[in-house]
Amino acid sequence: MLKQYLRTLLFMFIVIYAIVIGKTDILNELIEESAQVDEWLEQSDLGEYKKLFRDYGISTLSGCASPEHLDRLPELPAAEEKRLRRAAQVLQQKLVLRQWLATRSLQHVYSKLLSLDVSSLEDVYWLEDSIARHVIDAKDFNAWSLARQSLPTGKEELQSLKNELWNTVVKSSKHQDAWTWDAQSDDRIESEEECNSSEEDDD
Repeated sequence: MLKQYLRTLLFMFIVIYAIVIGKTDILNELIEESAQVDEWLEQSDLGEYKKLFRDYGISTLSGCASPEHLDRLPELPAAEEKRLRRAAQVLQQKLVLRQWLATRSLQHVYSKLLSLDVSSLEDVYWLEDSIARHVIDAKDFNAWSLARQSLPTGKEELQSLKNELWNTVVKSSKHQDAWTWDAQSDDRIESEEECNSSEEDDD
């Protein structure tokens, strides 16, 4: 309860700080990220957990997809736990796919791939060019084809790539730890991008 109270206080402090210094862009980003989490929960038929996620400081999509963050939640019924973990796994695959596309300057292709039920790097392997051409613009197709061919074919190599991409996703989440620090965390805004969830669990 104490950690939850401290997280809430820290979040309120950041909001007030953003208002005082006129950094409305910070406030807007916080609101936008929180709205994305709510939308994901709704789309995953997990809308009843909105308050629980807010109470436990899970307010970014990368946080929703992180097993370490989900481990902070109180114990749920086995069926609900399985459903939540499965949704988080799918979300992580989508975020990794989006990050991979971004490294190839193809992030604008992401939604088009989702329309073809391509939501992971593994799915990219199975997407035939004849189908991809229907949604990917001609000007992007060569870059897409080269990116697809560059994917490692070995299982271990692919997993290594996915791990690297996921680490980038977590680090690039600007407010990943803005309100999930514990009482002994560093008090600097600059450390928001650091992932310290393992330290929080030691308290």
